[in-house]
Amino acid sequence: MDFDAFKEACFSEAAARGCGDAEIYYAQSTSSSVDVLEGAVESYEVNTDGGANLRVKYDGKSGYAFTQKLDEPDKLVIRAIDNAMAVETADEQPMQGKSEYRTISRPQKRADELTNDGRTELALELERTAKAADSRVVRVMTCTVAEQQTRIRISNTRGLDAADESRIAFAVLAPVTKVEDDVRTAYAFRTGDEIFDIDALAAGCRFADCAHLCEPGCAVREAVERGELDRKRYESYVKLKTEKERRVKRLEALARNKRNK
Repeated sequence: MDFDAFKEACFSEAAARGCGDAEIYYAQSTSSSVDVLEGAVESYEVNTDGGANLRVKYDGKSGYAFTQKLDEPDKLVIRAIDNAMAVETADEQPMQGKSEYRTISRPQKRADELTNDGRTELALELERTAKAADSRVVRVMTCTVAEQQTRIRISNTRGLDAADESRIAFAVLAPVTKVEDDVRTAYAFRTGDEIFDIDALAAGCRFADCAHLCEPGCAVREAVERGELDRKRYESYVKLKTEKERRVKRLEALARNKRNK
């Protein structure tokens, strides 16, 4: 039974059993994640969770009942009425009436279009890039790419009917570095289209030492031109990289001067 059919069945049953008003809140969350380790998929999970919470007004009291499955609306109403009857004192918990809500269109993101195979490929690419980024990286402890979708709906017999949907993709990377006997770990967390970060895109450049500035075949600059990588984020990267190179050159010059003295 879909939500609309279940909702109407609950409201009809509640009215037939003497409830003044009824309201149903429904939420469903679906998540999928892939973990890779040493160039192979270590685990892949898909989980769905949620349910419907029914509130009824019965004899001046509010009663509640919850179900994970949208079936047997009559039993859900009976449990909500039983809950209201168990309340010893009347309570004032007003129920929202009909309201107008404007429709919000969320911008389409590249991360929203990732398939299961796409998440796996991205996770493997992130692990490869992390290992190649620095010779001190001995392994990657955690490399996860995941997505979560949440749908919410609330309706009642007073005319309220509102819905919301959210979707988020995220990536977690935890490399392990070693310098002599000093072993350290750290992690990075990115959400939305930031999971397609410059360091990950760098793996697709033609040259391994690509600076992502003016080299031919640079995957980073090509991603900027296609709109897949935010231009402001790229410009910030260039600025930081330029400042870092200036500091390195300044320190190298100081070191040479000390040696020559």
